[in-house]
Amino acid sequence: MNIAKEKWGSVLGKDVWLFRLSNDKGLEVSVTSYGATVVSIMMPDKNGVVENVVLGYSCLQGYIADTFYLGATVGRVANRINKGLLPVNDKVYQLPINEPSNDCHLHGGKIGFNKRVFSVIEEMAMDDVVGISLEHKSPDMEEGYPGNLTLKVVFTLNNNNELLIEYRAFADVDTHVNPTNHSYFNLSGRKQNGASQELFINADSILETTPHYIPTGNINRVDGTKHDFRTMKKISQQNEIIFNECYVLNEPEINVCAAELFDCESGRAVQVYTTVPGMMFYSGDWLNNGFASCEGVCLETQFFPDAANHPSFASTLLKAGEKFHHQTKLLFLVR
Repeated sequence: MNIAKEKWGSVLGKDVWLFRLSNDKGLEVSVTSYGATVVSIMMPDKNGVVENVVLGYSCLQGYIADTFYLGATVGRVANRINKGLLPVNDKVYQLPINEPSNDCHLHGGKIGFNKRVFSVIEEMAMDDVVGISLEHKSPDMEEGYPGNLTLKVVFTLNNNNELLIEYRAFADVDTHVNPTNHSYFNLSGRKQNGASQELFINADSILETTPHYIPTGNINRVDGTKHDFRTMKKISQQNEIIFNECYVLNEPEINVCAAELFDCESGRAVQVYTTVPGMMFYSGDWLNNGFASCEGVCLETQFFPDAANHPSFASTLLKAGEKFHHQTKLLFLVR
């Protein structure tokens, strides 16, 4: 097990660091303090060939200019908030509308967590695990959100090829929080389109949405639809390869597999485990500017989109003084 660190540049006078976490099985995960972002995941295939299995950039400038949230921690609240209206108790806050085409607030706003330099709190190097702890102190009314919020994101890698991402947060007044990681997976090492991968999702239902991807409040079964991935199948075998759906996970537990992505040619697979109730499957159809449409796919573990405006959904409200703690685990396998 090993952890390496290098200065990767600076943003607005703040140093940005790049960490490389590696285990004894040949898995290496690189994370930068800019946006608490996963930059690369280097993984052997069934023949021992090591390639990057997530989309990323080779330098910090790529992430500064990025508009796709590649590998980033997004928040305060991931996904869409209808018309940017955020109810907190008896008051409604107007958040920036940074996706005007859908009249919504998206992924934390114009300058979300993906564009913030996180502080490095701790570096961990032990016999069986290596990791880093990154923190962002989000001030009251940053991107329109009430309250001073502290978010800590902890990345740990072990010799079982498990990458654990933990989110811990607390605030001084009631506010909403729903972070996620926005990595785009291509287990072929970009040899094939992301839609050539096979997918399993442990979910019987998805959220019904408007044409603007805003939940209606209804939950629909996947039976007999293109959204049914309860048995593993190639993504491109569906009626279309454009997906942007929130799945209602059957068993959101850290030891129950929520999803698996598999590339037949390389033999690489990644399994997703999480404690949150939903997972966005996004097929990456909007990728461009050096990336092909659907070149990578996202499996974003999170609370349901626009949950603040749907009392029937699990709440994203974090009360003052309470602690937010959720986990997502990625298990990398070769078959």
